[in-house]
Amino acid sequence: MSETRAALADVEYRLQVHRQNAANSPEAILKRKEGELAAARGELDRLNKVQPPDKVMLSAARGRIRDLEEYIKAMRQQMAAGSS
Repeated sequence: MSETRAALADVEYRLQVHRQNAANSPEAILKRKEGELAAARGELDRLNKVQPPDKVMLSAARGRIRDLEEYIKAMRQQMAAGSS
């Protein structure tokens, strides 16, 4: 019985490590950043409809989008260089 519990605990631990590694993989990080970029673009669209426009918020949203685009571009280049 205790061997079964030990084996189950070992499998659960390995699964947890696998999930953590998968969540931290470059592909997973890229996917999260692409989601953040889509959300930031949606926020910019929403801010563009606000009257009167909040120039500070619009500038911050544009800066966030620019930063995310640069990050995603660099990450894709790094992933492409690593797979070559």
